[in-house]
Amino acid sequence: MAAYNAAMNARLYEAAARLSDEEQRKDRGAFFHSLIGTLNHLLWADHVWMARFDGWERPTVLQKDSASLFAEFDALRAAREDADRRIIDWASRVSADWTNGPLTSATGEPTALDTGGTDLLGMVPPIP
Repeated sequence: MAAYNAAMNARLYEAAARLSDEEQRKDRGAFFHSLIGTLNHLLWADHVWMARFDGWERPTVLQKDSASLFAEFDALRAAREDADRRIIDWASRVSADWTNGPLTSATGEPTALDTGGTDLLGMVPPIP
């Protein structure tokens, strides 16, 4: 699944690269306004989750500023590619014990999902 996600991200970034800087930054009325803002937020969110899952450093910007994580598309794309490689590596190391363990918040408190076993894989719908 991590490799598939990386492949789809690569296709998305390939398509986005064909747009001008102006088109990438144009306010489209979306929650994070522009395509580059949305891509920044998605990368930010992956870093937040991976900080919990694999000890990555948490982003230094808050969620409200996540759309401006990277100012330039090329830097954002390079960071996305690096994150995808790291996520693939992490996924190759995940054990069944880990997926059945408790999921805690970033502060170490139990989350609403913590019912004694997270079963993250059970949360993923089957692919038809």
